[in-house]
Amino acid sequence: MEKIEDIRKLLNAWSKRELSPIGKITIVKSLALANLNHLIISLPNPSSNILNQIQTMFLNFIWNNRPDKVK
Repeated sequence: MEKIEDIRKLLNAWSKRELSPIGKITIVKSLALANLNHLIISLPNPSSNILNQIQTMFLNFIWNNRPDKVK
């Protein structure tokens, strides 16, 4: 849960900038997923609740808490 909170803080810091969806996807791939890489490898089967929480957090960051434009 600490890593998820760290990623949430990271995304909040980057959300204040005017980035395109492509730029936001780059942030998610290069910074956020890099923090989760070791955690996901160490936990063989993370719960679906945690995975859904992470996915929702990423989608909200990319689309500015609005409905998805592309599914």
